[in-house]
Amino acid sequence: MHKEELESLLKSDNKNVASAAFEILHSIELKEREKIKIFKKLKKKPAPTKTKSGYTTPSGVMDAEDMLADAHLGALVDRLKFVPDSITVVDYGCGKGAFLGRMKEIGRELGKIHYIGVDISRGNRYLAGLTAKSCGVADKLKSCDFMNPDEFFRKDVNIDHVFFSHVFHEICLKYLPELLYHLLSKMKAGSRITILEQVTLVEPERDFVTWDADDFDMLFSDFAESSPRPHQTRRGHELISVDLERLDTDVDLESMRKRCLKVYEHKEKKVGEKLRAHGLSEAEDRYLSALYKNINLQLNEYLKSIRIAE
Repeated sequence: MHKEELESLLKSDNKNVASAAFEILHSIELKEREKIKIFKKLKKKPAPTKTKSGYTTPSGVMDAEDMLADAHLGALVDRLKFVPDSITVVDYGCGKGAFLGRMKEIGRELGKIHYIGVDISRGNRYLAGLTAKSCGVADKLKSCDFMNPDEFFRKDVNIDHVFFSHVFHEICLKYLPELLYHLLSKMKAGSRITILEQVTLVEPERDFVTWDADDFDMLFSDFAESSPRPHQTRRGHELISVDLERLDTDVDLESMRKRCLKVYEHKEKKVGEKLRAHGLSEAEDRYLSALYKNINLQLNEYLKSIRIAE
């Protein structure tokens, strides 16, 4: 029976019929109101935003406003304001250009900076270019280029600063050694890496892994001096920021592969111990189980890729 028919029955002389029609219409109205509430909640909820194939950052985790709270990033921006000569800044996993939004603070010194935004997604590179233009930095930078990782690693360039924002947890173990080897090989002593990472995964089911201070120390010791610092964003997300200074040491691909493997084995042991602890809530157990599975999966894929290469 349609609502129009029920509404017409409200005028019935039969009180029982009119009362029944009223109860049914009232029930329908309550259900419709509930649907509207759910719809409004879903509209407000930040949806995952794909930033690149293999790199997915939930919207609302980090944006240009959140970046203002980070001391290491602020120090990087401040250093860029007083550079004596031209330098090259690499924004690895640039996404849609959040870091470019901060670079407008540098002002006149933008003319000394060669900016390279690296991202797998062609769409993101395009959007980052639009961000550079809308923020008024594209035509002020000494150069502003966007490229995919393969193009970037073929490029003969000396890097002064590398910036990672919520990218590390999404880089698969089997790709990490080569990426770090190429980056560190292009960096001279005293050049810097700034990393922003989320301590707790928003989507642990997406095969990602977490990084903490111990992991970064293990990964970069002998190659760079690490200075990690935890903090929370205004949205309540717990982050870790790491400032690394490149040391005057050589790096080779094989040693980087061994180092990355060691870090992941350490991750597996650490999460495994937490899983075996008593008193875990159902949510904690589910989260740690997903994280342990992700680490184990990446270790197996990495070892498989090594066997294939041999």
